[in-house]
Amino acid sequence: MKHELVCLENKWEEINKFIFYAAEHNLDNLSIPAQTTKNVSDIFDNSKFSAIVSYPIGSSEPQIKLHEVMLCTSRNIKKIDYTINIFDLENFNIRAILSELKSAYQICKDKKATLRPILEYKFLSYQDTITLINGMASLGIEEMIIGTSYSVDNYHDNMIVSRFIQDKFSINIISSAPILSQEQYDEFHKNQIFGLRIKSYKLLDNLCIK
Repeated sequence: MKHELVCLENKWEEINKFIFYAAEHNLDNLSIPAQTTKNVSDIFDNSKFSAIVSYPIGSSEPQIKLHEVMLCTSRNIKKIDYTINIFDLENFNIRAILSELKSAYQICKDKKATLRPILEYKFLSYQDTITLINGMASLGIEEMIIGTSYSVDNYHDNMIVSRFIQDKFSINIISSAPILSQEQYDEFHKNQIFGLRIKSYKLLDNLCIK
């Protein structure tokens, strides 16, 4: 199982702690806000970073979000974590969602980068989830993030949805489930979830990473 760390800090002192923890423990990825990539892209290995666009609810205008994608890929960031607009999810505006993702995907493809949509799955019914993920798969999405870790989530529900999408659509899932214990972590490992995304390096230190 892959292990990712998310840094949402504003102070460079704290950001550096995340960066050096990720490097020291050889984590698979460190996600940082798009605006932060300007300061790290010339110093660290960009293959170990992803840029988070429009976190936490994805409500920025599509033109702004796509501009951030262009900026980050121009800095040679190879993974873009693209937050799907929660208001579009609530209203199941699938045309707008897929239109945005198609444009972002093309930008990433041209720059040989990977687009990873961030989906707050709780706003969708079972059937709506199938419809949306099927549309993403048709675009060429191969990896995505389930849960923003911004709103209340249930680790077990997240795990079920993650496993369902992996099995039905063969899309690699990075789960942002609220893992708080070794037992919960072990469940994700046992169920072969592709990756786990944690917001605290102190919590990662307390987990027995396999």
